[in-house]
Formats: sequence, structure tokens, C-alpha cells
Amino acid sequence: PFRLKWNLLDRIPLIKCPTLWLRGADSTLVKQHEMERAVKLATNSGTEAELKIIPNAGHILPLERPEQANAVVKLFLDKIAGKEIE
Repeated sequence: PFRLKWNLLDRIPLIKCPTLWLRGADSTLVKQHEMERAVKLATNSGTEAELKIIPNAGHILPLERPEQANAVVKLFLDKIAGKEIE
């Protein structure tokens, strides 16, 4: 199987803004436990991070399920924007 030869997990704790992590439930390139690890690294550094799984989608979920992916992104951005206003 295809595997990247580089890894950016050590950079995740440097992120200082809320992040949304999307995964297609049927993705074979990025495993569920890998995404959960990335989100945990972000939250452990004090940053808000959310993982959302899009059903019936693979690795290119914005093309496979654009309506669902866009709806999740919009909800996340609306929530973050609401926090900024308060």
C-alpha cells in the first residue's frame, strides 16, 4: 500500500488555532487511529480540535461527498466565528 515517506505529527502541537479534521469513513490511506492520534496531539497542546467522520466517503471526501463535507466545515466555522464574537 501507498505510504508517505514523511511525517508531520511532531508539528501538530505548534498549531495555535482551532482545527477541524475530516476523514472519509472508507479511507484506506488514512486510518481512523491515525486521525485520532493527530487530534489528540492538537488537543493535548491546548488547541481545540474536532474529528468528524463522513460516511460513505474515502480519502477525497470533499469530491465524493461535497454536501456532507461542506456542511461539517460550515458548522465548524460558524461555531468558531460565534466564539470570536462573544
